[in-house]
Amino acid sequence: MWFHHARWLLPVLLAVVAPLRAEPVTIYRCTDEHGRLTLRDTPCRAGQRQQTSEMQRPRDPPPQPPAPPVAAP
Repeated sequence: MWFHHARWLLPVLLAVVAPLRAEPVTIYRCTDEHGRLTLRDTPCRAGQRQQTSEMQRPRDPPPQPPAPPVAAP
């Protein structure tokens, strides 16, 4: 019975969450004392050189409609 409710629940949740995901995100570029580079979504550790970039969070494309059933010959 809950399957019928799940059909409309997913599109509603996606409609609510999608605008939140469009916000900018900060990318931290961290270089340690040995020159090793890491990219993170949190600030660099103490003692690392840090550069930041603001980027738009990627968004998934809208879901594709299901393919029509193929009739058997």
